[in-house]
Amino acid sequence: MSPALIVLEGSDGSGKTTHAERLATALSMGARVARAWHHPPPRTDTSYAQRADVIALVARERDALPAVTTLLLDATHDALDARLVARGEVLFDARYAVRHRYWQLAVRYGWPTVMTDDDADTVSARLVAHLLRARVLAPPREGA
Repeated sequence: MSPALIVLEGSDGSGKTTHAERLATALSMGARVARAWHHPPPRTDTSYAQRADVIALVARERDALPAVTTLLLDATHDALDARLVARGEVLFDARYAVRHRYWQLAVRYGWPTVMTDDDADTVSARLVAHLLRARVLAPPREGA
């Protein structure tokens, strides 16, 4: 199967890091080469122009790879807020607007949405099942 870039998008607390790492581990155990990676969050003192440069870089990275599959990870507002509070983050006023913007992007670009309200094992299984159905991943070979 040809190389693929699987992009997990979502607001803070949606499970991007958790599920990218779990997905990479599961794929590696199935005799595939996989790794989880993410751009570090922009510094608060980063100018708009510098952020635009990062967005352009991400677009060039996506264009350079043969296949890109983007999935939106989301959860209820209560679940997302609880996760942020649990890791000591301050809830910012615009968080609902940011979450809504991700939904708009998902609709605009046709990104499937995977809800992450359930336990991590259930969500990881849901991610793998979606990628298999979408033929992003080939089913594991016998004996692999």
